[in-house]
Amino acid sequence: ATANVHCRLENHRSDQAWYPARHQELPAVYVNGRYHRLATYSGEAPFTGAELSYLSGRPPGPAPWHLWTATERWAAFVGDDGWGLGVWNPATTCFTGGFDGKPGTGGTADPSTGYIAPLRNEILDASIIYGYEYDLILGSLNEIRAHVYRREAGRRLPSWQFSQSREGWYYAGLQDGGWPIQGALKFEKPGPGGHLLSPLTFWTAQAAPKLRLKARCQGGEGTVRLFWRRLGEDRADPKSTCTVTLTPDGAPQERLVDLASQPEYRGALIQLILVPPPGRFELDSVALEPAQPE
Repeated sequence: ATANVHCRLENHRSDQAWYPARHQELPAVYVNGRYHRLATYSGEAPFTGAELSYLSGRPPGPAPWHLWTATERWAAFVGDDGWGLGVWNPATTCFTGGFDGKPGTGGTADPSTGYIAPLRNEILDASIIYGYEYDLILGSLNEIRAHVYRREAGRRLPSWQFSQSREGWYYAGLQDGGWPIQGALKFEKPGPGGHLLSPLTFWTAQAAPKLRLKARCQGGEGTVRLFWRRLGEDRADPKSTCTVTLTPDGAPQERLVDLASQPEYRGALIQLILVPPPGRFELDSVALEPAQPE
């Protein structure tokens, strides 16, 4: 049994202040103590039937929950018989969760519980209309995973078109023009050190040797610095970078970046980071591409 759920937030906040992105639970899922085995896939070969991982115990550090990259975009709690509840969110690979209490016992009114939440950093403006979807799947681990594989069939390489939405991108040290998004992500004179970050996703360098960027800039020099973050890294390695040069005349421009020529572009990757040039900068789209267009 499955349920495909679509959620919609219509924000009408009297407080008009700008707040930076924060993790949002998309959704938060809880199960009772019978379902205590937390299963997921977080390796470099998603959608190949590779061996699952089981997360147990309390992780090191102050947080009570595990935080991991679910490269197949799902996780599930099952009982000792291997049957339980899974959650799949197509928009993120960032998951958190864990089990608290006595494993294997307790009902809906008891404190023992398992928790899963797909997470995404989101900017929630005072007037934003924000939506997301997820699937809840009841069944064995094989059935849950098979459902996800059917849902993921035909997925293309990560790409983002910013005509009406931020597409899950968020910022550090930057603020865009606010909601609604009209045609592009727009920045007036970005400060030094500010950068744009993609939502956490998954691709391999071999599958995506190129990147296509559409943008415009005006004033100052037109250098965009691009970074990429590998699976297993807390942040992008400073060496994992290249530059994209734009003409700072305000005209729309398209650049095809040969990532494969960069020695540090390799392996499994989960995030892109862009450092914009000074002056006015507008970002229309970013797309990873195969050697030959799909």
